[in-house]
Amino acid sequence: MDFNIFNVVILLGAIQGIIFGIYLASRKKKNIFLSIILWVFSLTCISFVLMDTRIIEQQIELLFVPLNILLAFGPSIFFYIKKMTNEKYKLSLKEKLYYLPVLLQFSLYVFLFLQPASEKIDIYQAYYINIISPIEQIISIVYTLVFLMISYNLISKYEVWLKDEFSEIKKYTLQWLKRLLAIYIAIWLLWTFTTLLDYFMYNWQLESVYYYYIYIPLAVFTYWIGFSSYSKKHEDADFEIKQFKRSNDVIEFEKDTIDAVEKLKQLMTDEKMYLNPDLKLLNLADAANMKSHFVSNVLNSVVKKNFHDFVNYYRVEEVKKQLLDNKKLKNYTILGVAYESGFNSKSTFNDIFKKQTGLTPTQYLKRIT
Repeated sequence: MDFNIFNVVILLGAIQGIIFGIYLASRKKKNIFLSIILWVFSLTCISFVLMDTRIIEQQIELLFVPLNILLAFGPSIFFYIKKMTNEKYKLSLKEKLYYLPVLLQFSLYVFLFLQPASEKIDIYQAYYINIISPIEQIISIVYTLVFLMISYNLISKYEVWLKDEFSEIKKYTLQWLKRLLAIYIAIWLLWTFTTLLDYFMYNWQLESVYYYYIYIPLAVFTYWIGFSSYSKKHEDADFEIKQFKRSNDVIEFEKDTIDAVEKLKQLMTDEKMYLNPDLKLLNLADAANMKSHFVSNVLNSVVKKNFHDFVNYYRVEEVKKQLLDNKKLKNYTILGVAYESGFNSKSTFNDIFKKQTGLTPTQYLKRIT
């Protein structure tokens, strides 16, 4: 047994991941797919430590212990994201079949693990190294990368959809998960490169130290993704994935379109609906006595703005108007003016104001005074 500091870091991260997964699975509003993700990577890290510390060499009966079920990660991250964006989402029978390769992988390792210890070495040298492991690695790499890319695309579509439905998206956004997903994709690509290098150049003899730069970040981010999901105060969404897609309906009646645009602008300028920080597309559509999908089409096709940008344009204009009022500035800070104008987030206000004016709020105030 030969433990080093790297093994300790990987093992501690794996143990924390397992504990965190159990905790998340026991919560009232649980997302079991996140727990599966944490358990999959935690068990994979433990399997690596057992090999790296030569524990398995000393305890042959542990060879093929069924800890490596990496095929479960791909579909689990995809279903996790679906669940995050739709609390009522449930797996269909067809989607459950995505776990069939996982069952086959697990069954294979159980079968190999149950073989007599005296035969395991022969199986390992004759079949596992040259046949089973290469095939397993290739399938795992391709299967997981496909789901990672699909998951990343799903979050991107969700972010686009949010801007068509909400004027304030910060509390609904999954950008934090999108960034972590990008990191996992990077780790998986490194894993792919190292695995191919090990197989084609070193015939599976590459020293395990070269895998540390994969397993250490893996252990850290396995814990971090669970912590991030727990700590983020996302509101549960009851939206179907199909709603994320923008409608491609063609607006046929020009007069109806012009009238709709004028009505929507009037609700902004006269009724000042943008002052509601939680204004949603549905609220605006109801006030205009129109269907929400029609309003979304009009904004995107005619006004050339999504709902988020359309509403925040008027909020920025309101801020600019208020900043010209010296009396207003005596009682309010710039951020106070922003809140009075419908914004409810400092970071959102700063980003949108600079995007629309090319200046920060402070720079703009200096220019006009």
